[in-house]
Amino acid sequence: MERRIIRPEESRLEQLLSSVKLELQTLSWSSKFLGIFDFYFKPKCFERRSKLYEKLGIRHFKKFMFGGDYMNGFLRKLDPSHRMIGELGLSPTSYEGYTRLYETGHLLASFYGGSIIMENFREENNERAIAGILVNLATNIYPIMLQRYNRARIYRLLERKER
Repeated sequence: MERRIIRPEESRLEQLLSSVKLELQTLSWSSKFLGIFDFYFKPKCFERRSKLYEKLGIRHFKKFMFGGDYMNGFLRKLDPSHRMIGELGLSPTSYEGYTRLYETGHLLASFYGGSIIMENFREENNERAIAGILVNLATNIYPIMLQRYNRARIYRLLERKER
């Protein structure tokens, strides 16, 4: 793994972006491995137009995520030249691979969270189980939907490019 020396003159934002780039480079092999699951990751017919996800509030949820409107606004207050998309330099194809990777992580975490929820229900600790459902929705289910929403948008973009 490549080690990075942080120079004192680098801004915190530059350090953060460099760390994200390094993480993306390190994890690129994972997105290639996930290609064997294309049948799962390819957007389904009901996802192609993104209306379902939009009705479920995914565009509002997206504003709070890293790279979303609120986070970008906060980062632009720190550094007015901040631009998320241009900084990472990802092509639509490589970004699609990262949506698969991040979705997989949230999917695994949601299974783990689901097992804890089921255990709480089994022990008749219903309040804790309901709290777990809400936490799992916010930290795993909505991020999964966001990755699927983004992937459908990427597929539409790539299809337009092919025409």
